[in-house]
Amino acid sequence: MEGGREYARSHHWITFKVDLGAAGPRTWALLGEAVAGCRQVAQAALPPGAAAETPALARSYAAKTDKTLTRDLNWLRERDLVARTAEGYRARVERMRGFQPDAAQR
Repeated sequence: MEGGREYARSHHWITFKVDLGAAGPRTWALLGEAVAGCRQVAQAALPPGAAAETPALARSYAAKTDKTLTRDLNWLRERDLVARTAEGYRARVERMRGFQPDAAQR
């Protein structure tokens, strides 16, 4: 696929084309919320030392688009793994610990 995207070969149904002509008020409200969330996350500063604690994660997201970050943040929100605060989002570490194997199983 010369000059194209690799996903187009394996996921031909993904077109990234949308007709918003028939979109209702709920769709526009949800799009507005998504844009606001993207802007908030994009402008959020990492706490001091956060990049040092998770350098690979920080580096990988530094080059990603707002769409990727929003998708991943929504995935975490749907699973209640992050909580929204006045400053942005925080990890719900107490919930994440439930995904770790018990110490006896390690």
